[in-house]
Amino acid sequence: MMIRISRGPQAIAPRRIGSFFPSVWIAIVLIVISLPNNAANAFSGPVKPIRIRITSEDFSMRTPTEITSCQTKRLDSFSTERISFSKTQLKNSMRTLGYRFRRRLQMPLQKIRLLAFASVLLSALCPKMAFATSSKITTATLSSPTQPSYHLTRILFLRLLAVVYTSAFSVAKFQNKGLIGDRGITPAKRILDEAQKVGEARSARRKEWVKQRAKYDNGSGAKKKFHDLKNKLSDSKFAELFRDKFWYRQDRAGRPLPTLLWLARDRDNLNPWLDGLANVGLFLSTVMLASGSANVFLLLGLYVIQRTFMSVGGPWYGYGWEPQLAELTFHALFLVPLFSMDPFFGWIRSNTSSSVGPFPVPKLVIWAVRWYLFKIMIGAGLIKIKSSDPKWKPGNMSAMYYFYETQPVPNPFTKYFHFMPKWWHRFEVWSNHFVELVAPFLLLMPSRQLRQTGGLIQIMFQVILISSGNLSFLNWLTIVPAIFCLDDAFLMNNLPPIVRSLALGTPSSQSYVQCISSGAVEMAR
Repeated sequence: MMIRISRGPQAIAPRRIGSFFPSVWIAIVLIVISLPNNAANAFSGPVKPIRIRITSEDFSMRTPTEITSCQTKRLDSFSTERISFSKTQLKNSMRTLGYRFRRRLQMPLQKIRLLAFASVLLSALCPKMAFATSSKITTATLSSPTQPSYHLTRILFLRLLAVVYTSAFSVAKFQNKGLIGDRGITPAKRILDEAQKVGEARSARRKEWVKQRAKYDNGSGAKKKFHDLKNKLSDSKFAELFRDKFWYRQDRAGRPLPTLLWLARDRDNLNPWLDGLANVGLFLSTVMLASGSANVFLLLGLYVIQRTFMSVGGPWYGYGWEPQLAELTFHALFLVPLFSMDPFFGWIRSNTSSSVGPFPVPKLVIWAVRWYLFKIMIGAGLIKIKSSDPKWKPGNMSAMYYFYETQPVPNPFTKYFHFMPKWWHRFEVWSNHFVELVAPFLLLMPSRQLRQTGGLIQIMFQVILISSGNLSFLNWLTIVPAIFCLDDAFLMNNLPPIVRSLALGTPSSQSYVQCISSGAVEMAR
């Protein structure tokens, strides 16, 4: 692909837009602002639960599971004493939630300022974080490539992934002690102790089996040598340590628990471990956010910490977005270099020739990320169509009548969505089915334009969901893989300069754009 940008009559050396542009801390502040409900929960500490009596008369609609008897539920962040969905009470609930949100953000402002100050200091240490451009670029005409490149796209992908991890580990830092800590609701110690008992029982059974194995006849010749070698390897100290300390320690579903908390000597004092792992995760995600790059070890650290919390998180880490985040991080491991933190790893520059060009982003991984998004959206659509709930099916299509008053946490815009006309709610159901059952196939199309259309549809859909409620970082996480439907040419053509500087600016981007501006870059495939 040849990218050319026409220039003015005089060639002026490209200049950096604000070499001390505080892109890092602006991005971090945007995280806090753009995730209001999640940030409020994350920085407010544990909330005292309210016990509410819910009866079937309190609901003005039918739910998939009919409520026929009184039930008692624990709600952690609801302010009303009685759940009723009349117009007046819903407005009062919104006002109360807005007041709680403002009050909760008062305490963490000092922590946000400290984080912003640290980010500004990091920007000062890396003054070339700004995106480069030329003051004499008059028009920008990027050709439509048949084989697009994804070097700038990878920078944006890693930064958005870092934003999600910053949110996830902020929640972990301020809530895990109350949920899975030493005095939490479901302490992690219980899960570890149960898994260790299972491991000790399996280890004892293996020792009995090894004694019985000595009586077996392994034949003679090559067969005997093979079995002897296999037994020697399986009985080695390393294999025994791996089995006893990891593989045999399983949960109730028979799955091993990959968690760093096995290294803790005192399981009665796990709170420092929970805080320390969350702090390390925040540090790694901040580095990835600031640099726009990562290597295998950085992403592996984020993956291991996330899996650590998932293994001992119990019901709190049983929601779909937690394994979804770990799976996407596993894919990202194959997008980055092993050691280098250069976002344009392999950049070759020669003073005597125009032989320049970065190594391509692995195509197989790009398609794996698209398939990852495809299966998530198709699964979300099929579970609605295949359910026994008629509200999602043609002939009824009334699910959105009740969605906004039954979702986990509303936001200030939820009431406006809720009081839209019924024909609009039916249109929302049809639109949902289109986005989740039809549009995902565009992600796998060979045409560049169709893939871009499919990616933009998914991004817009998630933005609408974010504006109408709060599902933690699920919707933000779903946006991240959709970025790989947009290539470098699309980002350069459609992102404003200030957004390019904020989202794509790295030290290497300056040289990259200089070569693009000169029209002398042909990106390797």
